[in-house]
Amino acid sequence: MTDRREEREAYNARERAVDRLESDPGAVASAFKEVFGHPKAPIVLAWFLDTCRATETTLDENPLVMAAAEGRRQVWCAMNDILSMDARDIAAVRNAISRWEDRVNE
Repeated sequence: MTDRREEREAYNARERAVDRLESDPGAVASAFKEVFGHPKAPIVLAWFLDTCRATETTLDENPLVMAAAEGRRQVWCAMNDILSMDARDIAAVRNAISRWEDRVNE
């Protein structure tokens, strides 16, 4: 019985969070801009760029691999809808990471 109660409480907590976001659509955008305004944000953005295959194809012989890659790309697309990064912004993130890696490896 406790497991069902915990599941119901977790579900209700998620529903309340969704309701709060729907009542304030700018909350997510504001949070993204604050989080990704941090000096170390390019490191995280570069990780998302690579992990989500933001700038490469998701095509694969294996349909399951391709579906997983496309799912990751959808995560990037949702993030980029909020961040509104263009090709120059993405290149700037990649360049910042390259410069950072060069300093670390010296």
